[in-house]
Amino acid sequence: MARAPTRQDPSTACKGSHGTSLPEALVLHQLLHDAKAVIDAHEALDKPIIAAINGWAMGAGLAFALLCDMIYAERGVMMADGHIRAAIAAGDAGALIWPLTVGLTKSKRYLLTGDAIDADEAERIGLITEVVEPGTSLAVATAMARRLANGPQLAIRYTKRALNQWLRLGSVTAFDYSVALEMLTFRSADFRLAVENLKASKTPAIAPPDR
Repeated sequence: MARAPTRQDPSTACKGSHGTSLPEALVLHQLLHDAKAVIDAHEALDKPIIAAINGWAMGAGLAFALLCDMIYAERGVMMADGHIRAAIAAGDAGALIWPLTVGLTKSKRYLLTGDAIDADEAERIGLITEVVEPGTSLAVATAMARRLANGPQLAIRYTKRALNQWLRLGSVTAFDYSVALEMLTFRSADFRLAVENLKASKTPAIAPPDR
């Protein structure tokens, strides 16, 4: 007598040799695709983008701000890539934009530790454009945006296109590779432990360092 096939949980229906389910693999693939789409959009946009940072900036949010053309951060603001503190390789454009702005040596200092950096130090090493007083970042950023909007548009946009070739070079050199490695660390025992610690409220997966 033939037995009808039983319905199988789709999350376990197809697993690779390393135990990754098909839905999980698809989620990681989508994350990789979305991350690349954000970077590609930044590289392609020739309209200047001005960032105003008025509070803690971490991970992908910080990387998004650092990809902007000018970055104004309020004094006292703290920034951190933070991936390492969650046992994840530094993706989300951290490995792309930090070396281009502050050099390889300083990049390793902060990306390999996940330590935070304050606005004054970020300005000193060239990570941001300028430190401004608390409560003024949006006004300063808006004033610069208006200045650029009133400038010679073709010249400004073409200059940005030329400068963004450095971002494209960084993408080829590090971005795709770093995001792929980030996806791999999502499967690591260290990452699972970081998640379990966070769930159990033992040790935060990501925490500001003692200062």
